[in-house]
Amino acid sequence: AGLPECGEDEAGIYVWTEYVLIPSSRRADIAISYTDRDGRGVHLLIENKPWAGDGKDQLDAYAAYMKRKYESKPWAIVYIPPLERDPGTHSISEKLFRELVAQGSLFVLPYASTQREKSICDWLQRCEALCEAEEPRRLIGSFRRYLEQNVPETGVPQMSDAERSVAQILLKFLQERDEDIEIALQI
Repeated sequence: AGLPECGEDEAGIYVWTEYVLIPSSRRADIAISYTDRDGRGVHLLIENKPWAGDGKDQLDAYAAYMKRKYESKPWAIVYIPPLERDPGTHSISEKLFRELVAQGSLFVLPYASTQREKSICDWLQRCEALCEAEEPRRLIGSFRRYLEQNVPETGVPQMSDAERSVAQILLKFLQERDEDIEIALQI
């Protein structure tokens, strides 16, 4: 994320899941705090969106929390969508989004990407290629394949076999007459 590197002391690294932002009671997926090489505290919130949409004012609230709590200390928010999409304007105002990106306090890191230079799957592929130990390399490869197969490009969960069967029946029905497609689109 471009934040200062962690110091040598691993005892100074703290990780929380479902981190509650007080007083709003919103929950960030992951919060990380650590001490950098110069002894300063560094703070990171990670919002993971493989299957869910953005909450109303969600990233606005995260940014306000980080600014208030950490003032001049280095902090950032990492937003992880399935593909290269920025958070919705109902989650963060366009002005604040651009401001935070410009100052290095907000990063969009998609699972997969054809347009951005960085994605989690690309990073995992590079890690897999560089890893010399067989077991970790296989674990990294398995995780990358899992993400590629289970994080949908549309941001909607993959359908179960039963849902897929129903969808195929409905699609076949709709394809029988052009007017049925128009009706379905209106609905």
